[in-house]
Amino acid sequence: MLSWMQLEGECIPRDIGEAQRWARAAADQGIAPAMTRMGMLYHNALGVNRDPAEAARWWRRGGERGDADGQAMLGAALALGSGVPRDPIAALAWLLRGQAGGSTLAAPFLGTARAALDADGLAEAQRRAAAPLPEPAP
Repeated sequence: MLSWMQLEGECIPRDIGEAQRWARAAADQGIAPAMTRMGMLYHNALGVNRDPAEAARWWRRGGERGDADGQAMLGAALALGSGVPRDPIAALAWLLRGQAGGSTLAAPFLGTARAALDADGLAEAQRRAAAPLPEPAP
């Protein structure tokens, strides 16, 4: 929470360096939303060089641990091929997980992700989205 407050300038002065430091500390302790925040820092080049692959790696770590925004952002990255190879089925599956978890970040990408698939691809994405989360990567 401190990381988010420093990043947004909520109640305390904005300090991107400290926001990154606290996000990394929380992510290193296994806090899924902090992992997603690290992805956003790399995606938006906040205190770090822009690195789409590193952003996607952090979103995957957060998403695999159940963070809905991490799931949605990983789905968007997979749909666009940003930092990861394009994978329309995996993209829709992660977007659906994120949406089901309450992320509003999934909505702008769902139509495009669905349009990229035929009926079999849609069914497979829905099956994956309904399955238990994969074992988190270290």
